[in-house]
This record gives sequence, structure tokens and C-alpha cells, in this order.
Amino acid sequence: MSEQIITTLKRKLDDLAAYEELDAETRRNALKEELQFYALNFIYHHPEYSKWIMYGGSALRIIHGLDRMSVDLDFEVSHVITRKFLEELKNEIEEHFKNTYGVGTDFLTIKITTGRGLLLKFHVGEELSFGHPSKQVHIKIDLNHFVAPKTVQERRPINQDQLSFVIVTYNMSALMASKIAAIFLRGTRGVGEAVYEEKGRDIYDLLWYMNKKVAPDFDYLIAKGIDIKDPRALFDKLTLQTNKVSDKNLKQDLVPLFVNRPYIENWLKNWRESYLRLFD
Repeated sequence: MSEQIITTLKRKLDDLAAYEELDAETRRNALKEELQFYALNFIYHHPEYSKWIMYGGSALRIIHGLDRMSVDLDFEVSHVITRKFLEELKNEIEEHFKNTYGVGTDFLTIKITTGRGLLLKFHVGEELSFGHPSKQVHIKIDLNHFVAPKTVQERRPINQDQLSFVIVTYNMSALMASKIAAIFLRGTRGVGEAVYEEKGRDIYDLLWYMNKKVAPDFDYLIAKGIDIKDPRALFDKLTLQTNKVSDKNLKQDLVPLFVNRPYIENWLKNWRESYLRLFD
């Protein structure tokens, strides 16, 4: 059991104590965010993995202060993801946590998922009481084999508690383009009996970018197979997509990602109006 990691997680739970109404899933998501830094510290001190390009909600959250929680770590990598590679990555992470924090499989177990990523399961339920029936907090590392030509990369130093590393990421235009690509290309997914095309967090992040007046990188979109070069045509297509969005799905996906419950409930009431205002 790692005292350093448990102390960090306990401190986070103490910070959340002021929000008495928080459900267990939201508290667990807050713990996931703390654990992400330990995974990132391993990746960005590694001679090879430090070249991975971080994107998605967690990149926005950690680097640009996105005002929602993000629970997965997403990377674009220049090589094909094979089972053999994932086995090696799994072994290296296990070795790193054992050597650095003195933890074994009683604290961390790792599973290969979907042929392109890992699920890190931290067994912290015995030490922490966060009210969730699961005794585990999961971190998902998702790897996507994709090289974006002509796209600007940035290096961003991160200092968190006793961890310090430099994240490689895209500039904001390419990050926005990657989010738009996710909205267009994400496969239909089932939630219970219902089937939805979108993730609520994609829509939230799109409005966040629009609010910041970021212009998407069209070269990135073209590389993803979305051949639109005109901003107006792109946003017309996005509007058609947002018209299909299920408000119920948005709520289900987004509410556990916010500590400030009144804020997200008001956002959910007003998001379509906000989108049209930003679109104009």
C-alpha cells in the first residue's frame, strides 16, 4: 500500500467534504483525476512513451483548465498498437509502481482492454471510504494509432504535488478538431436499453472551445477523413449533429463530472441556446 498515493487521495476526499450532496460516482471520478497524475508521471518520464501526444478531455482539464472532470487518458501514437506492445506496457507500469511506490497486485492490477488500451485498477476501497459499491478506482489509458500531418505540437510542463513532467499535446486548434472528429466519428453506443450516438462530454467540450473562440485545425479534420474546408459548412454539419442530441443522455454523462451540481443542471437547461448564440 502506497502511503504517498493514499495520503493524496484522502486529502482530495477531505476537500470534497464541503459538498455534502455529492454522489459516490462523482467522488470516485475526483479520485480518478488524482491518480491520473501518477500514470502521466510514468509515461512522460519514459524514453519512448514520452513522445505520445495527449489529447481529449483530460488534456484540456490538466493543461487548459477545462471546468469539468475527465476520467480517461487519451493519446495518439505513431506506431501500431499490438497485443505484444500492450503486454510490455502493462508489465512496465506494474514494475514502475512496484519500484517507485512499493505496491503490488493487492493495490494495483492492470487489464488489457479492447486491443488499444489498458485499465489500471487501484484497490483503495479498504483505505478510503468514498461511498461507492466498487472498492476500486479505475484509470483508462486509451491509445490511438494516428499521425496528424501539419499539426502543431506543444510541450507543457506540469507540476502536481511531488510529481513533475512535461506533456506533449496538440495546440488548441488541433485539440478542438480532434473533439469535432470524435463527435462525427464516434460509433453508436448503448446505455441500458437506449442507443445514443453522442457523448455528453463531447458536446460540453465543443461549447467550451466555441466560448474560447478557438478555430479548428482543418488539416487535422481532413487527416481524419472529414473533408470540410469551410468553417460555415463545418458548423452547419455540427448543428445537424447537435439537433439529434438526447438531453437525457447529456445529463447522464455529464452530471458525475461536476462537483458544482447547480452549475451543470443550469447548463443542461440552456445548452442549445448557448450553442446557437456561440454559433452566430
